[in-house]
Amino acid sequence: MVVRTPPLNSLRKGFLPQIHHPLPLNKRESQRLLESITTSFRKNLDKEHPFETNETSTKRLGGPGTGMVESQSMTSSRPTDRHLRAILSNPLFAQPRSTTVDTTTSATVTPLNAHLDVFHSAVSKGLMTTRRAAGILATIRSQLLAESPNNIRQRMGASGAGLSVLRWLRASGQENDLRFLSDHALLKLLVPFLYAAGLQEVTWSWLAQLASRATEIELETVPGKAGARTLSVLMYAIINENTEIESPSVSLDGSFAALEQAHSLLPREKSPAATAAVRYSWAKLSWASTVDAAGTPETICGSF
Repeated sequence: MVVRTPPLNSLRKGFLPQIHHPLPLNKRESQRLLESITTSFRKNLDKEHPFETNETSTKRLGGPGTGMVESQSMTSSRPTDRHLRAILSNPLFAQPRSTTVDTTTSATVTPLNAHLDVFHSAVSKGLMTTRRAAGILATIRSQLLAESPNNIRQRMGASGAGLSVLRWLRASGQENDLRFLSDHALLKLLVPFLYAAGLQEVTWSWLAQLASRATEIELETVPGKAGARTLSVLMYAIINENTEIESPSVSLDGSFAALEQAHSLLPREKSPAATAAVRYSWAKLSWASTVDAAGTPETICGSF
């Protein structure tokens, strides 16, 4: 006996859900559809990113030792909100901002903003490199010095350039292996900008990572790879930023203290790279506290 199969059209009513609403939708129906999609989207994200049981009231941006603390209540924030915020704040997904024009003067906004707009635009298009980042930092610093040499560190920090470059390095994964430090031009410019922004702990964490493998890194300069020369340049860049410049005197006590702290991070076993780094920084400081100080009586030499 052959059982006749009912036609598909007869199953649509009451058995198969209606997938598409009749178009066009009115305003109320459109709102209800949007709310339905949003609820479903959040429900799935909550399933993929559930609430954690041991959430704290603050979270660190970029891991321990970075000195970048983002204070916010985690118990009152949905996991989906945090997940979406992380995506939207990623510089790799940022949309280039159009340059604002002052209609009264027909001039663009401040040059510093324009430089950062170029940086963010290149990052969003995947065109940013360490060499270009160094060029933008150099341009911003030159612009600040041209405006006024006073309070240069404070104004460098207020520019936000150092933080922008740091976020790009992290979002692109370049901070994981520290290969970007092999670009010494970027290194020498980025360290002062990070110190100016109060992010000196980031530079110390980089130094600690390089110091931990000082016995393994090559003495030769290898393009695209952090080596012994990188360790030396990074160490002195940090030490140099600890020089206390207060008119009319300059004190090197902070630099010598930083040298001692950097030396404590190096491995105890014999390491040519570690020895070279200490000698490089010691020679620089010795020159600054003797030869350079001879022509500047106001300089206060550090305690040996």
